[in-house]
Amino acid sequence: MFKSIIATVGVAISFALAPTVVSAGEAESAAATAKVIFYRADEMSRTRQINFETYAAGKPVGRLQYRKAVVAEVPAGAVKFNTSLPETATLEIDAKPGQTYYVYTGLERKGQNFVTTLEVVEEQVALSQSPALDGVI
Repeated sequence: MFKSIIATVGVAISFALAPTVVSAGEAESAAATAKVIFYRADEMSRTRQINFETYAAGKPVGRLQYRKAVVAEVPAGAVKFNTSLPETATLEIDAKPGQTYYVYTGLERKGQNFVTTLEVVEEQVALSQSPALDGVI
């Protein structure tokens, strides 16, 4: 009985250590996407409590909070981004396969409304504005 347990464990370990086989279609599909990281930083205290949904191509990506990030995998090509706040200008990115884009999501209060701006920035700018992104990248 002890030998059969050792043999079973040995087979299980060999399957666990076996390389994962990825089909050509799965590899091509993964390569045909881009990563877009939305983040918030450097806001006034009165806007920090406001959380809002982010959208890529009209589909919800995630709820964005102050000093947090939301990561979206999008297909290559032109993709439009916006938020659930009504005063948001749409941002369009021509996403290249395998690329990572950083979108600074600014939020400020103008009168009774909150205005959101979406701006593509370089990785170094994103990391300097929001050090918490270091774990996301």
